[in-house]
Amino acid sequence: YKAIPITWGDENSVERSLIDIADLYNDGGTMLNQAGHDSLASKIIEVAQIANVARTSVTDLGTWGQGDACHTWYDSGELNLSTGTLVEYVEYTKNRHGLQFPSKGEWVHILNPFSESRTLYISYVVSPGSERIHSRAKIVVESPGSDINALVDTVAFDKLTDIVTPRTIPVGSLAPGSHYVWVRPENDAPEPFYLTGLTIATNQYKPHEYGFLSAYWTSEGGV
Repeated sequence: YKAIPITWGDENSVERSLIDIADLYNDGGTMLNQAGHDSLASKIIEVAQIANVARTSVTDLGTWGQGDACHTWYDSGELNLSTGTLVEYVEYTKNRHGLQFPSKGEWVHILNPFSESRTLYISYVVSPGSERIHSRAKIVVESPGSDINALVDTVAFDKLTDIVTPRTIPVGSLAPGSHYVWVRPENDAPEPFYLTGLTIATNQYKPHEYGFLSAYWTSEGGV
């Protein structure tokens, strides 16, 4: 690597650079905050546009094995599923969208278009850090061939993050046909439970903290 000598105090110094980007980090200076993530994302897009990087289409990538049915409104804000009348569609932070549910619970209608049972994945907002800020919720589906009853936790697996992010996890098997997915908040935290997407796919794909992640079962029997 080519080292460039920098003098502290001038306009191009390390000190000045650290001051300029301080607002992009958390209080401890160890992790990017939401502004930092947004800034990094915009720079990546800018570099890709300058380099004229061709965007790979979904067709080029192929399907998820035997196919999938994905419904997400986290980024787009476009909801194409019907819901119960008491479900609130909210922008819980800038350009981030979720469904909020009443204490007694409400439903989201979804169709498994395949001829066999598939895994139902849910996407929802997790709390930053080690404390639960967003309420947990029970996900219930009571349909012929489907019996889902999962308590979903909202504490981040990455205890160091201070970013409110979506997580995607499998909650059970969904038979072919029409289903009502009931979401019943536990109301055990200051902030509501936000649902940001539903996906029907095979069980061979493992989600990650910021997308797809394998099921996490709590001592209380939840996911």
